[in-house]
Amino acid sequence: MLPEFDIVSDIELFMKVFWVLICATIAGGILGIERELARRPAGLKTLVFVTVGSSLFSFFSFELAGFFGGDPMRVASNIATGIGFLGAGAIVKRGDVIEGLTTASIIWVCGAIGLAVGAGFYISGILIALGGLVFLLSLEFIERRFIRK
Repeated sequence: MLPEFDIVSDIELFMKVFWVLICATIAGGILGIERELARRPAGLKTLVFVTVGSSLFSFFSFELAGFFGGDPMRVASNIATGIGFLGAGAIVKRGDVIEGLTTASIIWVCGAIGLAVGAGFYISGILIALGGLVFLLSLEFIERRFIRK
């Protein structure tokens, strides 16, 4: 059974999707810009798309579960698995050095942020991204200053 056409509910749905897209783009962009400036493989476009994609899957899983029934968390578990495979592609071993672990973990975090935004936690998603940026910058400083001497 398909939903009936209702202009008011269609506008409400559009506005919800609009906010999901805006907040997911901001959240993914916060971490993406840092990766871009650090000249890492997964930059702005990748992290924005991961965040937006996972937020849309999350959002629509809740919407469809509300209409058709079912468990929207099944989609969340599959997003975590799928993004894990995407992140694995960022990990490269060159001799004794393994590169891309931080990038892979950021891809995974962007997936989780997208899930939060898609579930309606717009501000939390953006704040988590800002917290991630603070962690990235401060831990990079600590590594350069104290560990890599």
